[in-house]
Amino acid sequence: MSTRQVSSSGARELFAGRLVPRETIADLADRTPFYIYDLATVQRCYRELTAAVPPQVRVYYAIKANPSLRLVQELTALGAGMEIASSGELAVAERLGISGDRVLFTGPAKTDDELAASVRYGLRTINVESLREAERLDAISARLGRRQPILLRINAGFEIHDADAAVQLGGGAQKFGVDEEQLDTVLPQLLRLRHLDLRGMHVFAATGVLEASLLVEYTSRVFDLVAQLERDHQRRFPVVDLGGGLGVDYRAFPGRDLDLAHYASSLRDLVTAFGFGDKEIVLELGRYLVGEAGTYVVRVLDVKHSRGTDYAIVDGGTNHFRRPVAVRQDHPVTLVLPAAEAEDRQGALRPYAVGGPLCTSIDVIARAALLPPLREGDLLAFHKAGAYGLTMSSLAFLSHAWPAEYLLESDGTTTLIREPLDPKTFLDSQYYRENSTSG
Repeated sequence: MSTRQVSSSGARELFAGRLVPRETIADLADRTPFYIYDLATVQRCYRELTAAVPPQVRVYYAIKANPSLRLVQELTALGAGMEIASSGELAVAERLGISGDRVLFTGPAKTDDELAASVRYGLRTINVESLREAERLDAISARLGRRQPILLRINAGFEIHDADAAVQLGGGAQKFGVDEEQLDTVLPQLLRLRHLDLRGMHVFAATGVLEASLLVEYTSRVFDLVAQLERDHQRRFPVVDLGGGLGVDYRAFPGRDLDLAHYASSLRDLVTAFGFGDKEIVLELGRYLVGEAGTYVVRVLDVKHSRGTDYAIVDGGTNHFRRPVAVRQDHPVTLVLPAAEAEDRQGALRPYAVGGPLCTSIDVIARAALLPPLREGDLLAFHKAGAYGLTMSSLAFLSHAWPAEYLLESDGTTTLIREPLDPKTFLDSQYYRENSTSG
């Protein structure tokens, strides 16, 4: 017997559309809250993307989206590079034995220790965010006897105007990069730094964009900017880093996909039109590769009604799954039931606010999820939770246990890929006066 979920669109298989043996779900149901990722979906997303885009496009997995070692391992095995943003993320590359020439480092605040570690590890590029950061990196590279390849991040004078975009990262006043209008002053000074090799430009405007036409327009403007810089400074830049931006539709399951065919064919046309066939085009992608593949599962502990609102109180919330609150974007939610019970619960749907266990009113991870009448003990599945889930959350708040992470393997078996962390572990890193008394 299989396990199914009931939603406004009817019964569907659990976990990214795949059938899972009832015994497997029964085992995991006792371990809520937990995340589970569908490996087949991750592999499909990567392969479809790389098959569609021009051959000079190099895809880097932005591990900030989900740094689970197994997911990073699987994506790099497929051919992805790694985009990191901290020394902790560099440690992921070291742990997995991923060579530095497959890693790029971006981020607005890099310490000297992080820069030195990156140079020693032989990173393919470090994306510098200011002239001062470049000067610091030049001095570090000189001390280590290296010439470090870099990209310069530009805060362009244009933006992506998409209502679906999760976060704007370019245009206007930003902490990221060098303002476009400052380039005529900054570039000549940067090019004089002898221990840096400026390989190209990095321009990243927004994340979570669903309209392919907007991404195409943005790419055209980035290419135009790079071409103008090459003319003005009489220098070829062999790398153009477009950042990420390819979105996932969180409004429904399965939702509206980005038109990958249109985006990829238009990218090919732009490469030809600008004569960029000899350039490496970089895409730093996180949610697009893993977002759809993840499901966060919680158990209903209580059902209550408060002044016109039905609440489902569950055993996990923003301490594990903060994204819906942080960016005000609900995820599709479904009730998970054994197939034998599904027919009994086909009834009028009602909106539920789904609240977690934290002592704060913001711990509501769904504001109006349309669900059948809920009961204590029910399991709820939050879909498209593969990106910016566990590690983006307020994990230590109120000292609840961290959830486990599982991987649904391509053969249908389930593997534990992260142990749940006991909150008592937090105590081991603290110091206090022993033999003290409290009254």
